[in-house]
Amino acid sequence: MASEPFANLVAEAVARFHANRPVRAASLVVTLFGDSVVPRGGVLSIRAIVDLLTGVGLEGGAIRTAMSRLVRDGLFERAAQRASPSYSLTARANEEFAAAFARVYDGKGRGDGDGLDLVILPPAVKRARGDAALVAAGFQVVVAGLYAAPEGVEPPLIPGAFALKGQLGPETAYALGTAIWDMERTCEAYRRFSLACSPLAAALARSSPLPAQSFALRLLTVHAFRRIVVRDPGLPSCFWPADRPDRAARVLMSDIYSSLIESSELYLGNVTGPGELFPVASPPLDQRFCGAT
Repeated sequence: MASEPFANLVAEAVARFHANRPVRAASLVVTLFGDSVVPRGGVLSIRAIVDLLTGVGLEGGAIRTAMSRLVRDGLFERAAQRASPSYSLTARANEEFAAAFARVYDGKGRGDGDGLDLVILPPAVKRARGDAALVAAGFQVVVAGLYAAPEGVEPPLIPGAFALKGQLGPETAYALGTAIWDMERTCEAYRRFSLACSPLAAALARSSPLPAQSFALRLLTVHAFRRIVVRDPGLPSCFWPADRPDRAARVLMSDIYSSLIESSELYLGNVTGPGELFPVASPPLDQRFCGAT
């Protein structure tokens, strides 16, 4: 049967998710809502949440504990006027996650600049907490009192600080990116993603999984990709190696996602109750990853 190879691929994806310790059920709930629930109204019953996540190996108790923690942290809230206990993102979380998921889907970085902005803080200025303002703006500590950011990051106004600008060659930029922003680890994460998910893309080119398999594969693949993107510093092109593993991973993610949308959405509709979710996602899901190159 066409579904047989996908059963193995689902098992492998589940194993990779559970290999990350501790298993972060709350993080997977965020992926579930950001990718599947928010576009279709944003509210889901605890019954449906449990049904969807037990399909990827989480236990009902762990899922309910994760929901309680997310509510306690102010990220989720109980939805009013629902016949059964249901949850939605809070307004604050909606705003935060909208920006984060937009970066997952559109992949926009900081362009192709090759400049570097530096800020020097004399000891007295650093003691006045100018360092916290720079870190919050997106600067990284190079050594004590010296902060760097890719060209285009606007430094905060700090009396007594010195701002400098420089240009970088490709080899210097990548070496600096690895030393300050750990770009080697980021590149390796994208390469591991591509290696792990290439068999899925090849299988999807030959046949189609069952709806339940499609949903599990979509959820776990998006989750794995999201975990990399949120740690990706989003540096300009000059900080990346020539083979651009981030772009290769994004193209692969785009191919996989587009192949799974229709079947996974069918499963989502079957698991949720009548009228629980909007019948059509808005904006359309096929617009996601459309900028992958």
